[in-house]
Amino acid sequence: MEFVRGPDSAIHLAVLSRFSIVARRSHARVFYLLDGKRFAVSRGFAEVDIQVGPEYRFTLINAHLKSKRPVPEADQAEMRLKEARKLRELVLGRLRDKEANLLLVGDLNDTPNPKPIKTLFGRRPKQLVDLRPGELPGVKGQRR
Repeated sequence: MEFVRGPDSAIHLAVLSRFSIVARRSHARVFYLLDGKRFAVSRGFAEVDIQVGPEYRFTLINAHLKSKRPVPEADQAEMRLKEARKLRELVLGRLRDKEANLLLVGDLNDTPNPKPIKTLFGRRPKQLVDLRPGELPGVKGQRR
């Protein structure tokens, strides 16, 4: 198990795995600037390496981005975009390893096409692939 207690006092992140967690690099304190003010990614990011078998391991990143609930300190959509950019930086760092197996999971609090999600998916050659496109009506195995 990996547990991340970020700045949000009510919501935290966890990773539960029946396979061995062999490395932990979670990020409880991640900051960004918005309109000249410093904000924290309220739940942080959980990051672990999981060993599935003797020859297969992958990195799992769990995120819970800013909700669509308005807050007085800033625009919620801009906050979510900034959090997505910080998460993308983390993803790109892991993808520098050409052999990386990366799984990004969590609650991104958005629909498939807004800027935060497009930012996370990125562009080729480091574009992420949606592994569950079958959940979308009429869509079979597409890349975004």
